[in-house]
Parts: sequence; C-alpha cells; structure tokens
Amino acid sequence: MLMKNEYEYTFIMFKAKNSPFVIGLFVLLAIALSMGSPFIRVSDLWESAVITVGKTKIYEEEFRKLFSQKVRAIGVLKASGSLNSLHNETQYILEEIVKDVALREEIRTLDLHVSDQYIKRLITRYPEFQDGNNQFSERKFRETLKNLSLGLKEFFRIEKERISKQRLQRALLSQVHTPPILKSYVGKAVTQRRKIRWKEYQASSFEEIPGHPTVEELREFYQKKEKIKAPSCKRVVFLRIPPHPKSDQDMVKVEEELSAGESLEMIGKKLDLQYKLLTVRRLKDLDALMSDKKTQNLKELAYQKIVRMEPGNDPEILQGAQGTYLIQVQRIEPERLLSFEEAKPLLKTRWLKIARRKLAKVQALKDQNKSKINFMKSGYITWLSDHKNVPEIVWNAGFKMAPREFRTLEDRDSIWSVYLEEIEEMYKTSEQLQEIELLLQEEWKTKAWYSYIQGLVKQFQVEIDFDRIRKILRSRKKE
Repeated sequence: MLMKNEYEYTFIMFKAKNSPFVIGLFVLLAIALSMGSPFIRVSDLWESAVITVGKTKIYEEEFRKLFSQKVRAIGVLKASGSLNSLHNETQYILEEIVKDVALREEIRTLDLHVSDQYIKRLITRYPEFQDGNNQFSERKFRETLKNLSLGLKEFFRIEKERISKQRLQRALLSQVHTPPILKSYVGKAVTQRRKIRWKEYQASSFEEIPGHPTVEELREFYQKKEKIKAPSCKRVVFLRIPPHPKSDQDMVKVEEELSAGESLEMIGKKLDLQYKLLTVRRLKDLDALMSDKKTQNLKELAYQKIVRMEPGNDPEILQGAQGTYLIQVQRIEPERLLSFEEAKPLLKTRWLKIARRKLAKVQALKDQNKSKINFMKSGYITWLSDHKNVPEIVWNAGFKMAPREFRTLEDRDSIWSVYLEEIEEMYKTSEQLQEIELLLQEEWKTKAWYSYIQGLVKQFQVEIDFDRIRKILRSRKKE
C-alpha cells in the first residue's frame, strides 16, 4: 500500500526539493534528533546505559531527550492525520528509538562519519547562510543558529549525522530496483477500482465441538502430528532473608557460608531460612514466588538476572519490601520431548483449536453463495488507496481475484470468506500513469530502506534496561 502512515514522513523527504539544510536541519529538529551526542559525559563513565545496540550506548539524559522528541513527532503526525491512533504508543516509541540507535551503530561500523572541515565547506553553499551576492554570511549563520537555539557544536553534530545517514541511504538505494511486477500493475491494478466483499469467521466463536477428543484420538494426534517439546529451563534456588532486627546478622552468616563454598539450598537448610526451588522458563514462572502487583518490578528484575546467569555464577542479590532475595542457578535442563501423559492437557487444547478452525472453514465454504453476498461487508480498493476500512488480508487478496470469484483465506485466528463483486476501469492519461510509476518506485525504495533498518535491529546485539525505562517514564508523568 502506498503512503502508509509509517512511511509517510520519509516519502515526503524523497519528494522535497528544498535545500539540504532545510530538509536535514529543520526536519531533524521537528521530528527526531535520532543520533545523539558523540561526546562522552563524565557521568557516563559510571552510569549504566538504558539502551545498548552493539557498541553504541544511550544513557538516561539522552534517552529522555529522544523519548520527548518522539512524543512530539507523533503528536504532529496525529494532528496532520498522517498517523492513526497507536495501540501502544510507548512501545512504538521504544521500537523507533532502538531503530535509530541501530542506524547510528551501522554508521559507526561502516565508518561513514564526516569531518568538521567537510561541514564547514558544505554550509557555505546553503542559501540560508548567503547574502545578496550569494556569498557566505557569518552574520546570517549566527542569527539562524540563535533563532533555533542551537550552539555551534550541536549544529555540526546534527549536520554530520544527516550527511552520514544520507550517504548510507544513497549507497543502499542505488542498489534497489523496482520489481517488474510493480510496473505491470501500472497498466492493470493501478487503473482499477475493485468492489470487494468479505466475512470473518472467528474460530474461537465455535465453542461447541461435537464429541470431545477421546484418549485414543489424542494418542493418535500425539503420535502422528503433535510432538510437544518442553523448552530449555533453569533450575533456580531463591533464598529470602525477611526484614527483622537480626536480618543483617543473617546476611553475614549467609555470606560466610557462601565463602565456604556452600550452595543457597544447603545454606537455607542449615540456617533455617526460607528458600524455594523453581523451574524458570518465562517470567510467569516467578509468580509462585512474587505474585503481588507491588513486586512486579522486582520480579522482572529477578527474571532478567536469571536469563543472564549460568550455573556456577555467584548468587545475585535483590532488595525488596519483603526482604532480601539471593538467587542462584543450580542447573540448566535441556529441551526435551514431553511424554504423552505430560503433554495430554496441551494436546487437548491444540486438538480443540484445530477442530474449531475446521468448523469455521466448513461454515465459510457453506456460506459462499451469491444469494448471501448482501450479508457480507463491502468496500472499494484501489492500488493507491490505504486499507484502513478493509482488512489487510482482504485488501491483498482483492488484487489477485477475478470478478465474481469466492476465496477462502486463513490467518492466525480466523477464516475469511472473500468475494470480488466487480472491477471498474478508471481512465488514466499517459502523464498520470508515468506519475503513478514514479510513486511506486519511490514507495518501493522507502520500504527497502525501512526493511534495512529493521534488519539492523536483528543484526546487532540489543540490550534494554526496561526497569530503568519504567522509572524514567513514571518520573516524566510527575513532571
């Protein structure tokens, strides 16, 4: 789909014809100064990073700045109608920040940074900084920076980041070619408006399943199709020292026993302290220890530590309202196949899910009758329109169907019955067709660029301190 919301801004950038200073500086200030500062603050020497991508680190001060800029950018896009409401705005912003940091790390890795001398030569060509004789005017340059509340170092940083990103983008897009199939759509789908009808059959709505699975059916299901694996897990021991007047003395005793080589489990038995053994595969497994909502942050922090810990590591210490917790990983249990008896509850759940999908599909096929199409939802689709009023799965199928054709589609949760009612041919002049082809090419390049950035996130090792981020966001609400 052309001009999708998430590509809206970048697509406008492709078409802009103003000077590079206007495109780069003003837009970066308005939308996002996404690259951060290259200078290391003294506090960074001991402060832990909030986000780390490869060797690029984002500390709290910069994270606050980036987050605020993304919030303002979203507000601008929403006000202009370029962005629909987001299901989880905070999650969306965090993902965008991680993409920006990944792009910065790629520029660092490829050594695409530019020098101050290059920027000094470049700005003399900007019309915004020239006098009536087309000569560089330092007075106009200083006035512009003052109006933008920018220092000289900050301006140079922004320009160097913009040029670095521009070089990377040009290098990538010079290798991107529009697929022939897109050009073929110029004379076909692009010139058409299609009336589509659809009906969704949610598998979960088919609750009544005739004949629940028997043990024999489940056993056959297990043997022929469903081999359920228990994922790798960690066997973890938790030792708790509750808050009381002698808790400090207990802690000293525990440390002495640890120094002597004792495990937390043996220490708990020897000193008569509360301890618990848990098998941990996911965060929810810690509910047996910390189920209170007030301990949610502590539970998440404990899980993060367990993920990083290995057998033989020294115990990790956590301080909470309910006392001091010591955590130690005893062993790692490898992935294994569940026996039939162990897997039986999951087998029944999966069997019923498949059975419901089959019933939904049978009903969808049964309803594929022209006498019932008026009971289906309807809408119009064109290649250049968005599909906010038509489900994406229906929108995509609509261009592959013939008039008066039914199709049955499946996604994760539902079965869809789709009917293409008619195709209207819309006249296009040769100039219009040429303009559409250019739009398709730019859209394809825009998607290639965003796909490249998303790939960077997977390429680099990403570490996010969610506990710190939650505290930062809570403090923002109080400000």
